[in-house]
Amino acid sequence: MADSTDLVPFRQRIAEALPSANIPTLLLLLYQFTGQEYWLNPPFIPVKSRWDENDSGGLAIELQTDVRDAALAAIMAWRQGAHVAKPDLSAEELIRMLTMSEAEPIPPEYADMMIHKLRRYSGAVPDPVCLPEDFHVLIIGAGMSGLAAAIRLRQLGVSYIQIEKQDRTGGVWHSHYYPGCGVDTPGHLYSYTFAGGNWSKFFPLQQEIDDYFNRVAREFGIESSIRYSTECLVTRYDEESRTWHSRLRLPDGTEETLVTNVVISAVGGFTTPKWPSIPGLGDFDGPVVHTSKWDPEVTLDGKRVAVIGNGASAMQVVPAIADRVSALTIFQRSRQWAAPFPKFRMPVPEPVQFLLREVPHYEWLYRLRLSWIFDSQVHAALQKDPAWPQPERSGH
Repeated sequence: MADSTDLVPFRQRIAEALPSANIPTLLLLLYQFTGQEYWLNPPFIPVKSRWDENDSGGLAIELQTDVRDAALAAIMAWRQGAHVAKPDLSAEELIRMLTMSEAEPIPPEYADMMIHKLRRYSGAVPDPVCLPEDFHVLIIGAGMSGLAAAIRLRQLGVSYIQIEKQDRTGGVWHSHYYPGCGVDTPGHLYSYTFAGGNWSKFFPLQQEIDDYFNRVAREFGIESSIRYSTECLVTRYDEESRTWHSRLRLPDGTEETLVTNVVISAVGGFTTPKWPSIPGLGDFDGPVVHTSKWDPEVTLDGKRVAVIGNGASAMQVVPAIADRVSALTIFQRSRQWAAPFPKFRMPVPEPVQFLLREVPHYEWLYRLRLSWIFDSQVHAALQKDPAWPQPERSGH
């Protein structure tokens, strides 16, 4: 139970946040906090929106006010020690809640995954496993996936060695820093289930993402055990001993062979730049840079710039430099389509940051909604259609 002297400023901060809070998420929170079916039924069922968070839920202003007022009361009751009515949601309940919140049917086969995510959001840790003392794992890379693997192995009590060819954690978010570099996935989704990020933007930029991964590595106690500036040259599996033999290049240039039972490759897919094969490219007198190996010494102001490609990186770097260059030409192989993200590069209001930080149930449910909207929901659209009449243009 919170100290009564803290309740007044807390209430004020929450009241400041609720006008900018996500109504569908507040409806989920109200059901979990109060257990009242009232919040999962008309007139509070959101209206299906376009591909966004649907902050208002499409509800009338009067109904939005009712939701915010009730949410303030429920949050304050929780803050003062009231029990959460639905602390452990069943799979059926969660699917029903999300179906209401997203205004579309959520297939029941997603239930186990959603429950798993919700438990991870709330800090659930797996039980340690029993393995032989000489069982060891090698993790190659200390970016997003490598850190997640190390944290989970540490929690399971599994002995591991982690190497990273760069001089710090962060992976691609440490090595990539071209103008406009950031995520095109909402930051609250582009986060570990077990460690949310208190993001300043809905779609954060490179430096904040890099800082996030370094903070997580420190908080989970794995940063100091990483062997930096160490590269895996080759690894092979020995059938007779059933072990992996990995040849490493150490910071001083010497080599070492490491024998482990398991190798986890977390090297990423964007660590080595792919240069286009263009005749005469090497004869160009001006600077040539790649977004994955950006040269911070290159000055673009007032220059004539050509950008080759129109994928995700181009869609970030082009708007970032367009107003600085004298001329800009983009060469594209195929057409690009950009989804409209209303909150792209917009700041997360400070009161909303407070709400996400201080009311964890709101953060968990908010992130769960995002995982459907920007992840699971689009799965079908990413499947290749073998009957598509123009495969040279698109797989759909």
